[in-house]
Amino acid sequence: MNIGNMKLGAKLICAFILVSVISAIVSVIGVRSMGQISDNADTTYRMDLVGLNQIQQANADVLRTGTYLRNAILAATIDQRTASLAQAEKAMASAREHLNQAEPLVYTDKGKATFAELDQGWHDYIQAFDEMKGRINAAGLQDQAALTAYLLGEYHEKGFKTLVLMSTLVNVKQSDAQATAGSNDKVYEDGRNLMLVLVVLSLLVGWGIGVWMARSLTRQLGTEPATAANLARSVAAGDLSVSIDLRPGDTTSLMASLKAMRDALAQVVAEVRENAEGVATASSQIAQGNLDLSSRTEEQAASLEETASSIEELTAAVRHNTDNAKQAATLAGTASGIAQQGGEVVGQVVETMRDISASSTKMSEIISVIEGIAFQTNILALNAAVEAARAGEQGRGFAVVAGEVRALAQRSASAAKEIKDLIADSVNRVEVGSNLVEQAGGTINEIVASVKRVTDIVGEISSASQEQSTGIEQVNQAVNQMDQVTQQNAALVEEASAAAQSMAQQAQGLRAAVAFFKIDVRRAAVSPANTPRKEPHRKPHAASPARLAKPMATPRLTGGASTVVTASASETADWQTF
Repeated sequence: MNIGNMKLGAKLICAFILVSVISAIVSVIGVRSMGQISDNADTTYRMDLVGLNQIQQANADVLRTGTYLRNAILAATIDQRTASLAQAEKAMASAREHLNQAEPLVYTDKGKATFAELDQGWHDYIQAFDEMKGRINAAGLQDQAALTAYLLGEYHEKGFKTLVLMSTLVNVKQSDAQATAGSNDKVYEDGRNLMLVLVVLSLLVGWGIGVWMARSLTRQLGTEPATAANLARSVAAGDLSVSIDLRPGDTTSLMASLKAMRDALAQVVAEVRENAEGVATASSQIAQGNLDLSSRTEEQAASLEETASSIEELTAAVRHNTDNAKQAATLAGTASGIAQQGGEVVGQVVETMRDISASSTKMSEIISVIEGIAFQTNILALNAAVEAARAGEQGRGFAVVAGEVRALAQRSASAAKEIKDLIADSVNRVEVGSNLVEQAGGTINEIVASVKRVTDIVGEISSASQEQSTGIEQVNQAVNQMDQVTQQNAALVEEASAAAQSMAQQAQGLRAAVAFFKIDVRRAAVSPANTPRKEPHRKPHAASPARLAKPMATPRLTGGASTVVTASASETADWQTF
């Protein structure tokens, strides 16, 4: 991937990442060096200094042991000697304890070898100590000279050897401590030198990245950001004459693109300004010609409008008569239909009355049957009552039931008789109504025949009026067609005139809008096609008198008018979009 083609944000991110990585490496090295120094310091304290202190404490205990033995030899009483020997044993035990604690703190080969010799010498020294203690206890308070001689002789020799080994071990521990300190110094110097190198490297890298970023930004912008901002503000204010200086060979920078944009915009504005002048002149000429044509068309339209108005009045009168005849025929037909429907309804009523009469007769027969059933039930109830009376006390309940049944049968017979009388009366009345309905049906049939004759006469009148109205309507249509054509021509001329005036106003607005920009006229190329045209000379035409024309087919002018209006609206939208 080419670094020069990277985005500005990617370049900045890569630069910061590189500096951050170097800083992180410096930090890691510093932390690692400090960790090593801390480990060495811990080793110096726990292993060297503590071990050295334990050996020195053991050395002091050995020296104190010799002092206590000397005091025991020179003691004046047994108690003093016993106390001195106890102190000597305690000092020996303390020395052994310190040596035991110092043993695991010896970690070098030389120190371990020296400590092994010290263990062997300590064993000999313990034997000499036990021998010395035994002689002191055996001599009591006597023979101090012999005890002193042994103390200064064999005991001192073995004790001195032990002290020498302890001193040697002390020197070893001191050497170990010095070696650890030297290692710390080495780690510190190495870490310091490496960190200094990395810091210098990070400074150089940061400086180089900064210079590279500055040059890259300057190369991409082509100038200082403030200069580009001033140019953008000048263009926004409409000043396209501002000069732009580019570096030699600069064709891809932001400033070069802004200069190309300024030049192209200035060229477009200059051409638009010239075209606006030409459009304004042409629109004025078109508007004047449309005004002349509009006046002549309006005169012709007025004459045709008067003729059409007269014929329209005649047509309206004939149409009114025709409409009245049609309404009369319609009403007569409606009345005839209604009369026919009435006759049919009356016939249906007669049939219904007959059905009702037949049904009433059937109901009378049914009632007769019910009367017979009630009579038989009464006879049966009477027989049951007689049988119950014969039964005596056992048939008393049955006698009561038989009495109730007999009473019910009597009421049923009475009700059936009343219903029969009512049905007979209804049958008589239905017969009377049927006769009246038949008479009404005959009368309605006569009315229907009369209404039909009236309908035929009114239909003939309506047909004659329709033929007359059709003839006048054809004449009226011919005149209306001529009037419509003239009106369309007038509307077309008015629309063209309005479009020309609107174009002139828009041309003036375009002039004002383009005047907002300031351009260098020396850079604007003049187009010969936009040179203003001369207005042609027109002779005035006298208004021709209105003439009546023969009926003719309607010319297809509606599409032309809409085409002109659409073109005007399209041009208006184009100017507004610009």
